[in-house]
Parts: sequence; structure tokens; C-alpha cells
Amino acid sequence: MSKTMNHKGRRKTDPFVALPKNMMNSTAFKRLSPVENKVFIHLCAEYNGKNNGNITLPYNRVNEFDLSRQTLSKALKSLTEKGFIKVSRQGERGKLSLYALTHLEINECLNKYGLSVHHLKPTTKASNEWREYDRELKERLQAKNATSKGGN
Repeated sequence: MSKTMNHKGRRKTDPFVALPKNMMNSTAFKRLSPVENKVFIHLCAEYNGKNNGNITLPYNRVNEFDLSRQTLSKALKSLTEKGFIKVSRQGERGKLSLYALTHLEINECLNKYGLSVHHLKPTTKASNEWREYDRELKERLQAKNATSKGGN
């Protein structure tokens, strides 16, 4: 058995974040601000393969990311508007907001009583809502380029 395998034949590797290349190469992803990018990567890092829809990034961790509460809040709102994440449960006093990553299928997430922790239906396919924002962004950029070329 090699040094990279454990006793069950599984790989011994550190956890990692995998992002689809088509998303990373999109105009929408490339135009994310550095803060939005940082927040999105950290949300992705919270995904464990079966908790999409039950992902949190609490305000008490903002210092770990060198952000303020307001900056985190703006980034989460922007990522939601751009379709990279969805709010699966709106936070309230004593309850964290929960998020789902739209490039992954939504999982059924149950609490210890067997009740769903969020209001989204589980899916077998990713919604990829960011693609709509990407299409709109490309159209705006093309229109802007056409206008600037027409004015010369």
C-alpha cells in the first residue's frame, strides 16, 4: 500500500475546494470583487458534500477573514443578486442565515429531529443561477462596446 493511501485504500489528502472551470472562466466570476471572491471561496470551503443549503458564514468569524460585518453583509447580498449563492433560510435573532451554492445540487439537510433546516427543495441538478447574470453582463458589455465604437 502506498503512503498516499490509508488502510482502507482511500486517499489521504487535505480537504479542498473544487470549482467548475466554466464558472471560473465566466465573465461573471472574473468580475467578482476581491471581497466577493474571498467570501464565495470561504462559503465553498464550508461545503462537505452533503450540506448544500446548510452553509453558514457567521458574523463572529469576520475577523478571521479580515472583513467587517458590513463588508461581509454586502458581499453576501451581492453574491445572492449575481446568482452564485441562494439564501436557503433568512437569519433572525438567534438563528444564522443559511446559504446554498448554485453551482451544486441542493441537499436535504435535516436537524436532529428530522426536520428540514432550510426552505429549499432538494435537487439532483445544480441551478447555476450565476449563468443568467453572466449572460446579462456579457450583453451589457457588448452594448457598451458597440456604443463606444459607434461614437468614434
